[in-house]
Amino acid sequence: MDKILLFSVLRYSPSKVSGEYINLGVLYSDPTTNKASFSYTQKRKRLEEFDDTVDSKQVFSMLKSIKQEVRDLTNKDSFNIEKYTRYYINNFCFDTVQKIVFDDFEERIRQLDRTFLRFDYEKDDRLTQKEDEQLLSDMFVAKNLSFVKSKYVIGKYKEKIKYDFITDEFYIKYFDFDRKQLNRNINIMKTWAWNATHTDKDIIIIFRYSDEDIKYIEDFKIMMKILKDAKIKTYRIDKIESLINDVIIS
Repeated sequence: MDKILLFSVLRYSPSKVSGEYINLGVLYSDPTTNKASFSYTQKRKRLEEFDDTVDSKQVFSMLKSIKQEVRDLTNKDSFNIEKYTRYYINNFCFDTVQKIVFDDFEERIRQLDRTFLRFDYEKDDRLTQKEDEQLLSDMFVAKNLSFVKSKYVIGKYKEKIKYDFITDEFYIKYFDFDRKQLNRNINIMKTWAWNATHTDKDIIIIFRYSDEDIKYIEDFKIMMKILKDAKIKTYRIDKIESLINDVIIS
C-alpha cells in the first residue's frame, strides 16, 4: 500500500482581488508516523521586492515560529494538518491540504520544496519538467485518479497529438515557460486553441512561469488570452491544488 504524505503551501497575498501571491513555506505531515515538518523560504529580499510595504522581519519571525510550533506539537501530541492550517486566513493562508504518495519522507520534502520554494534554489538544482510531471503523477495516484501518461491521440486530420496525462474527462499538457522566448510560443498556443475546438475532451494546460522577465510579460498575457478564449483551463505548477480539485471534483 502506498504511503501518503499530506502537504499545504503557505502563501502571502497582499490583495485577494489582484490574485497575486508569493509562496512562503510548505507544511508536511505523515499521519501514520506523526512526522511533520515546515519548510520556509530564506529569500527575504524576494518578499520585499514582491511587496515593499510588508514588514519582512515580522514575517520571517512568524515563519520561524511556525516551524518551532510544528516541532513542539509533534513531540507532544498527534499532529493534525487540517486543523492547524485552518487558523491561517486573509493575507497569510495555507492552501487546501493535498496528498501525494511517497517512499522516503525527507526526499519527498526536498522535491516539493524545490517546486514550491523554487527561488531558494539555484537554477540547475530546481526540478525539471520531467520531475514536475512525476510529482503530478504521484498526486494523481494519491487521489486514486485513473489516468495514463505520455500518450498520443489521433487528431481531426489523423495527426498525432501528444498529451502528458489523459484522464476520463481531460487531456492535460505541461509547458515550462521559464527562460523561454515567449513570443515563439504564441503560435504554439494558437495551435492548442485550435485543438481545443476539435477534440472530444476538455484540454487543461499546466505551466511554469516564475522568472517573469519583464520583456516577456506582454507575450505571456497574449498566450493566456488565446487559451482563455479557447476555453482551455490553465494552472500554474505551483498552484496545482486548484488543478487537483477541479480534476477530481469534476
